[in-house]
Amino acid sequence: MNYFLGVDLAAVEKRPTGICIMTERLACMTWTVHPDQAIVETAAYYRPRAVALDAPLSRPLKGGFRRCDRELRDVGVNVLPPGLDPMKKLTERGVNLARRLKLLGLTALETFPRGVRIFLGIPAWVRDRRELIERLKHLGLAGIPATASLHEVDAATCALMAYLWWIGLAQSYGGGREGVIMMPKPSVRTLLPLRPQVG
Repeated sequence: MNYFLGVDLAAVEKRPTGICIMTERLACMTWTVHPDQAIVETAAYYRPRAVALDAPLSRPLKGGFRRCDRELRDVGVNVLPPGLDPMKKLTERGVNLARRLKLLGLTALETFPRGVRIFLGIPAWVRDRRELIERLKHLGLAGIPATASLHEVDAATCALMAYLWWIGLAQSYGGGREGVIMMPKPSVRTLLPLRPQVG
């Protein structure tokens, strides 16, 4: 069985981080953790094909924005730049966590769940967790509990992005030393609802 890990990372460990493990059949299991070690141990246990994190995994070479941030903003997805003061702690945590995951031999992807949902046809203004759960179900995901927190729903969206990357339905924004942000290819919308992989 192939697994995909989504992480809605909090800026600091005392705040809740949403986690989602998703199978290639699009079945999800979500929960909340706090320390980085819990995330690393989850990744080490499941050995996911990819870990998609809602956090900057690189720093801008100059100023507040990276090339990937600017490119996404150009297509209508407003991401907060890692050089912005409120984002600096999250960026440091994301960079360090990605390094630990790579030491395990895992692929770490940067993504942005609200942006992923926009590419999949879910408007940015939809933020009610119950409505988001229903919309993700309509996309093909299963198993997200009705009691899931918004952090867990965002983690499930990240896990979906990891899955799309694995099946070749992701595109990258940015590049070079400033890193990339992964988003669904526009063609994904013609395939909705997604059909789980067989095997």
